[in-house]
Amino acid sequence: MTDARIREFYRFVADLWPVDSDQEYIMPLPDSSLRALYLGENEPEMMLQNVFRFCLYADQILLVHPFANPNVVAEKFNPIYHPGEWRLQTLRIVYQMGLLAPWLEAGLVTLIPDPGDFDRSLRVKTWDLAGTRLARIGPSPEDIDQSMIKARTRRSILLAPRGYLAQVSYL
Repeated sequence: MTDARIREFYRFVADLWPVDSDQEYIMPLPDSSLRALYLGENEPEMMLQNVFRFCLYADQILLVHPFANPNVVAEKFNPIYHPGEWRLQTLRIVYQMGLLAPWLEAGLVTLIPDPGDFDRSLRVKTWDLAGTRLARIGPSPEDIDQSMIKARTRRSILLAPRGYLAQVSYL
């Protein structure tokens, strides 16, 4: 998993979904299939629990792909310009694709691009709506405790080099 390979992978993602893509062309064609759109946590650990069981109830699950589209990521955070910083995330995606492979091959799960990658106003409106909802209700301590993000952050910190961990005073 070299920087060059990570850069090459994300260049492929950027070429696959340029921001001027025709959204109708890249979405599954309408048919009589019963499709479900999954918009929950997109973590490998959650696939078995949340996505795969829905295959019992729908002909096809549409899942927003887990790849960051470099076309919509600022250069400062972009995997093409800073591939080393994306190593852990790229490994997680490879792991997730391994989990999804049988369902993708069977046509039960279809990866779709994030519509916000092609429509910036939609992305901003979605962020604003989510922010308003969270400000009103706010996550409970139980929500935070059960969140995959907490476990993922902990694992990421524990995977850091020893020298980095020694520099961080709050651990």
